[in-house]
Amino acid sequence: MNIFFRTSSIFLVITQMLIGQTDISFYSNGMEYFNNGDYSKAITSFNNYTKQSEVDENLLSSAKLYIGESLLGLEQFDGAITQFESFIDEYPTSNLRELALYRLGNLYFEKKTV
Repeated sequence: MNIFFRTSSIFLVITQMLIGQTDISFYSNGMEYFNNGDYSKAITSFNNYTKQSEVDENLLSSAKLYIGESLLGLEQFDGAITQFESFIDEYPTSNLRELALYRLGNLYFEKKTV
């Protein structure tokens, strides 16, 4: 019985690790928070998604873009600039690159005119 308990415990830990590695709930929650205007929680959720060891590359790039969008929503313009610059460098062929460039251009323009 003791061996069964240990084996079951090891299986449970391994299962939790595998589920955690492919969990997209952080991304889904981040999108929900973002769409509801709760940008701080969105950033936390997207950051948690990006820290997982196995993630979908498209969702990963999207999460990183939405971190920038969330910073923009919080009016943390310097942080948004840094995030969009990082995104552009990291994902030169992403379909979302044009949006990041657009946001970055607007932020630069706003900084110059203020």
